[in-house]
Amino acid sequence: MIQRMEEIYSYIKKTAVKNTEYAGDAVVVGGMIGIVFFPVYFYLWGYLFPQPYESFWVRLFGVLFCIPLALYKKWPMRLKLYLPLYWHVTVIYCLPFFATYMLIKNDFSTNWLVGQSIGFFLVVILFIDWLIIILMYAVGILLAWILISFETGDSRFLANYIPYIPMFTFAVFAGFICNFYVKRNIAVNDRLQAMFSAGTNIAHELRTPLAGLRSGVEGIKNILPALINAYKKADESGLEIEKLNSHTVSFAKECVENIIYQVEFSNEIINSLLINTNSQMIKSPHFEERLITECINAAIDRYPFKSGQKEIVHIDVQDDFLIKGSVIVMIQVLHNLIRNAFYYISKAGEGSVIITVCSNDTKNMLLVRDTGTGIKKSQLKHVFKRFYSNSFEGTGIGLAFCKDAMQTMQGEISCDSVYGQYTEFILSFPKVVHRS
Repeated sequence: MIQRMEEIYSYIKKTAVKNTEYAGDAVVVGGMIGIVFFPVYFYLWGYLFPQPYESFWVRLFGVLFCIPLALYKKWPMRLKLYLPLYWHVTVIYCLPFFATYMLIKNDFSTNWLVGQSIGFFLVVILFIDWLIIILMYAVGILLAWILISFETGDSRFLANYIPYIPMFTFAVFAGFICNFYVKRNIAVNDRLQAMFSAGTNIAHELRTPLAGLRSGVEGIKNILPALINAYKKADESGLEIEKLNSHTVSFAKECVENIIYQVEFSNEIINSLLINTNSQMIKSPHFEERLITECINAAIDRYPFKSGQKEIVHIDVQDDFLIKGSVIVMIQVLHNLIRNAFYYISKAGEGSVIITVCSNDTKNMLLVRDTGTGIKKSQLKHVFKRFYSNSFEGTGIGLAFCKDAMQTMQGEISCDSVYGQYTEFILSFPKVVHRS
């Protein structure tokens, strides 16, 4: 029992800290708003638009709670450790407690019914954990009931409160739903922006040394034949030089080519990250009419294949067709799908990639199939979700990018897979009659 209580306490403490971090500057802003609006509405509803009940003291306590929040940045460091507790207590008093107390004291007037609903909605927006939100509602409402029962010695007001619970419940759940989707979209956009910023910084920091490395290696590559030829002539002339066997000469040539390949591979990774995280890359102003085979050939030419990979990629063109889109975007779509195919082939230990170009009476299609491990049925419905990945190497943005790109080109992408046999991505394009 004691252990269970400790676990609950630990959960509430950690969640309170997380809620406070999530609120951020809203803590200070909320304090300022309370300092202003508690006295303003005391004047408005006490004198300009009189309500059945007003309380100077209840509002004064609200202001006193809010003042420390407005001055939070001036708190001593040792007191800032208690901000999560103080933030939650203040919100409980200023929103669910205050709104419930004034609602009941004003005989459930329309103004305070609206105020109560707004109070519930604000709590949902300000906090991130729904269990804590419900707990805060319950504590605030219960304290208001207890205080009024103590003041009046009568609890019959509860019978009047109950009919309004469905309306307040609706406000809470509407807030939950809206907040969930808003937070999710913000989180996705923030993560994409962070990845794009990181990619931009990486590109800036790495492209210059990569370009220098590429330039230096290209210079070595250009003079290497002359050096080898000079070595052979010196050896043939009987000069005293260190002997090099044919394997060493061959290794030198391969080493140069391998360095160039690794530079190209690194640049491709940088390009992939930048394109996948830049939504502006798939906007229609970049679009033009091109044959799909042109995009496939360009993608194959630019893909950084590892040893033996290119040999297992097969292209079957049954009906070539035009697409209206961006070649750069289409290359990236194909790179994402090819990279995905190689991942499942590597898991299986064998397999091949078949890229098929075909069409029917209503649409054009590009099929990318691999005979790797396939995808489990439980995972298949998630493959196009942003940031979903079933591997440690994946970022979860490649297939989501493919889906966004296809939708922008008025097309569709779907995935068919049988676990243990194959995975096939079907890209459907609208018919394009001729080049513009």
